[in-house]
Amino acid sequence: MLKETLIQIGFTRNEAKIYLALVELGPQPANIIARKVVLNRTTIYPVLKNLQKKSLISSFIKNGIQFFAVNDINNLLEYVDRKRRFVEHQRGFVVDILPKMEQLKSSLVSEPKVHYFEGVNGVETVMSDWVKDLSAGRIGFKDPILSITSPEKWLQSDMLPFIKGQIKLRVVGKKVPIRTLSKDTAEARCFFDEYASICGGDLDRLALSEVRYVRDGEDIFDNIVRIYGNKVAMVAPDRGFEFGILIESEEFARTQRSLFELAWKGAQVVNEDYDKKNGKNH
Repeated sequence: MLKETLIQIGFTRNEAKIYLALVELGPQPANIIARKVVLNRTTIYPVLKNLQKKSLISSFIKNGIQFFAVNDINNLLEYVDRKRRFVEHQRGFVVDILPKMEQLKSSLVSEPKVHYFEGVNGVETVMSDWVKDLSAGRIGFKDPILSITSPEKWLQSDMLPFIKGQIKLRVVGKKVPIRTLSKDTAEARCFFDEYASICGGDLDRLALSEVRYVRDGEDIFDNIVRIYGNKVAMVAPDRGFEFGILIESEEFARTQRSLFELAWKGAQVVNEDYDKKNGKNH
């Protein structure tokens, strides 16, 4: 009980054992203390020196032998008070630097900006945002846009001419690459075949568009997602319920990009199996 209390106020286990032994035995030379606490003399000497530095014990020479003693157990209170004063002093330093640390944090981690848009115009605004970032130099011509899409949603919406125009602008006008994950359906594969013809050729050959199909994981196609630069764009073009969300956050975009890459690697096997079955070679 006494030993554990001393440990709680900052003693090491060996310091507590030796201090209590000196309280019990009175002044003693190192060899007697070592036998009492069952430690060798080479181990206890550094501990005795530490206790002296903390003003918890003292030493004196008698008949040429060094003795160690606890002069006043009330020194424990002074020891605790010194620790308290030191902690309060350190706390003052921490209080002083907290505002500076907050400034450093705010300069490195910006708060996410979230914009919500409704209607067909809102979807068009979100889906066209990449053009603005490209013109401003926030994304490069060689940086691929990452896309998760559901062609059926575009086919069933009032926005098919718009999305075809976006495809042609990206491939023919701006020559910006894209990597797309799509639901693996007959409609989706027909859509992307037409997608190639819109742009006058084989998009894989042009290295501007790469599509991988996912058979499972319906949940990831609830909304259409694009990841580029420090932004994540999400839209739902469902007729009568159109909306778009634009999230500007380096951290969020990085996380979504990592999740996309995991899904992209998983979809590779599906595409290779499909190509073999249909006699396609790349």
